[in-house]
Amino acid sequence: MDKILFRAKEKKNNTWVYGSYIQKGDTHLILPKGQYRSKKIYLYTLGQYVTTDPYGHDVYEGDILNVDDEYLALVDFDNERRGFVLNSTTLNEPFEDSITEFYVEGNKYDNPELVEEIEKRE
Repeated sequence: MDKILFRAKEKKNNTWVYGSYIQKGDTHLILPKGQYRSKKIYLYTLGQYVTTDPYGHDVYEGDILNVDDEYLALVDFDNERRGFVLNSTTLNEPFEDSITEFYVEGNKYDNPELVEEIEKRE
């Protein structure tokens, strides 16, 4: 069974929190696994778990992956395809299990320089 997990930056201290996503009116929260208190989050940083890289690191929407040590790609959700895709100047394809050589390089929130690197290759 696939795990349904989210991450986002907590408003209180700007650190990552992981767990279940909850929306109460205009308030957006993450309830960390095994805890009873939810944390208010910045909605723009919310990302869903996608897969685990070959090194055991969880991959989330908004992460930047190094693929085949050749290029960087942003993990994003594509509404038309209704699924996660890898976006880069080299590739804009569905995220598939056939891509085996990749690892998390960073994410678009903590590492804006990686986003610039992707855009620079256009």
